[in-house]
Amino acid sequence: YHSPLTFLNIPMSLELSEENNPMDAPPTLGLTGILVVDEDPAFQLGLKTFLREYVGFENVFTARSGAEAIDFIEAEPSIEMVTLDQHMPEMTGIEVLHELTALAPRPLSVMMITRSNSASLEAEFRAMGTSQILTNHFITKPIEFERLEPIVIQSCEELLEAKRPKEVEEPDIAPPFEPEITVSRVNDK
Repeated sequence: YHSPLTFLNIPMSLELSEENNPMDAPPTLGLTGILVVDEDPAFQLGLKTFLREYVGFENVFTARSGAEAIDFIEAEPSIEMVTLDQHMPEMTGIEVLHELTALAPRPLSVMMITRSNSASLEAEFRAMGTSQILTNHFITKPIEFERLEPIVIQSCEELLEAKRPKEVEEPDIAPPFEPEITVSRVNDK
């Protein structure tokens, strides 16, 4: 099984019609880096293999702790997506998210994948989202990787939307008042 995104090939030309605008094409995952943050090496390996082989990521990195994750994100500019566990050595996933929110080196899409099936943890995770740090996906373990693929693709699409330049609406400003000037001739006699 291969994701349709793995083999996406967009023909490019100098003149693109609006229909062929690459900004509207499905996301390509090849150049986007993803960081898997989890203390369990078996889960890391399984998720890393799945993301690379089935979803189409070329750059898949792993970290076993929050501190290692932050170091990776600061050092590797291709990382734009993160899967984050809550329970790890040194720092919890929420503590990592606090650090990332303070740093915000670039837009990041963060998906929490954890055994903690807690409504309060999910609410806290989602509430920490900003325009730079997207926190739209809270997933509880165990998870079937096949069910994870559409979530990862949706997360990538959300990231692309967050990175897209926003159109600034021009406010409706009335033109400055210009009094009507009437010129009349005065005849000298």
